[in-house]
Amino acid sequence: LFIFFGAFLQKSGAGRFFIDLPMALAGKSAGGPAKVAVMASALFGSVSGSAIANTVSTGAFTIPLMKRAGFRPHVAGAIEPAASIGGMFMPPIMGAGGFLMAELTETPYAHIMAIAIIPALLYFFSVFMMIHFEAKKQKIEGIREADAPHWTRVLKEQWYYAMPLVIITVLMIIGKSPGYSAFWATLSCIGVSWVRKDTRMGPREIWDAIQTGAVNTLIIGATIGVIGIIVGTISLTGIGLKFSDIIISLASGNLLAAILLVGLASLVLGMGVPVTAAYLITAVLAVPPLTEMGVVLIAAHMIVYWFSQDSNITPPVCVAAYAGAAIAGSDPWKTGWTSFKFAKLLYVMPLLFAFTPSILFEGKAIKAPQFQDELMGAMVMDVMVTDGTAVAKGDTVATVLDGDHVVAITAKRDGFIKELLITGGSFIDGGIPVAETRAKPRQIFSSVFSAILGTIAFSALTMGYLLRKTNLLEWIVLAAATLLLYWPGFVTDGAGLLLVTLVYMSQKWRDKRDLTPAPA
Repeated sequence: LFIFFGAFLQKSGAGRFFIDLPMALAGKSAGGPAKVAVMASALFGSVSGSAIANTVSTGAFTIPLMKRAGFRPHVAGAIEPAASIGGMFMPPIMGAGGFLMAELTETPYAHIMAIAIIPALLYFFSVFMMIHFEAKKQKIEGIREADAPHWTRVLKEQWYYAMPLVIITVLMIIGKSPGYSAFWATLSCIGVSWVRKDTRMGPREIWDAIQTGAVNTLIIGATIGVIGIIVGTISLTGIGLKFSDIIISLASGNLLAAILLVGLASLVLGMGVPVTAAYLITAVLAVPPLTEMGVVLIAAHMIVYWFSQDSNITPPVCVAAYAGAAIAGSDPWKTGWTSFKFAKLLYVMPLLFAFTPSILFEGKAIKAPQFQDELMGAMVMDVMVTDGTAVAKGDTVATVLDGDHVVAITAKRDGFIKELLITGGSFIDGGIPVAETRAKPRQIFSSVFSAILGTIAFSALTMGYLLRKTNLLEWIVLAAATLLLYWPGFVTDGAGLLLVTLVYMSQKWRDKRDLTPAPA
């Protein structure tokens, strides 16, 4: 039904609104046409469910506009697919992957949408900032004021196109089923199409939308059906368990190394298959070792889901980037690598999901210590908390009998117990998660605030530009600032901002020096 909703929304004439509103908001700023591509891709991608469809649909308008503004063809062709894959993370549809994640984690889809929105917006913000720095570096201006509509006029004349998105989101938030929400939102698309005479959906237009939705549904259904065979084979042959052992062995207990291995595996497994299939295959193989190493289940799935999108923009198989290159008339290989550059946050967010899960409203799992008896483990004696209990750093969650000693398992940080994974009298191994936690509001705010600051610094670092091109020393300082800013905490944020300020002052001084005439 969500696929049909996307088809009906496009047929209703909302595509014009998805272009006009970004044009009014960002078209006149530096690199305006490329920023329009980012915002249009966020709007269109939230309902299309396909990075390639997003690239072709919005790129047909935005890529020629970027080229006329002064962007080189391979850059114009790369920006659109880099922005378009963000639609796979953007609620309410998130491709078919969001629904699969809800099923695999036994989590309501409304919750999946809620935790996905902030990372998705951060991704678009990253591409937006990289475009800004690229435009400043290449001295590319925005479109003329006469060619850009005013945002108040766009909202006044086309605000109703946002209603289907509002309806589907509100219905999901208040607890209605995905099918119920999509059904009524689809009907609302027909209603809004009748506001303008030239977009009214009659029987022929409705039938065209049904055909489009049916074709897209069959493609996704066939893909999932075939992948079901692969997943069944993995399960029956034990390949999944072997793969988990390989990752844990190669990583030697290092979570960062494990995430990098999962990213590499996702790229290889994703070559030549749709991203939904890549997610499902990689999830079956990679989620178990990640959770065994202490990553929260929903965070592990988000790591795999984000990595599964890399085959769209990472050479050698970067289908969305090749589609952008075809529209731009540029070198596909060069366009693919440039698209990879603009989409680099795709590889940063999985690290944040693992090390700062509060950005997903989750806390870190509470893990058991290593026990003396590594063969038998330890017996759980008492469990001091229940689901929903608030815990502070140092609070005892449970006690276990390790040989002749009673050992307390304590919380490493503040949070709420989300789910207990142990019961009294059971035996547990050392190092396994005993409870999953949910972050407190201040932890969520801190992680989001740090991520915003870190993304700005990361974008400047990637493009090698802040106020002007960075030299090697400034680039190294920006790299250190990025690491500090991404780590949540007021001390690290302050230190990171201080380093960014030093780079800013250095570049201001260099600008002033270059403008000062040499003495006669």
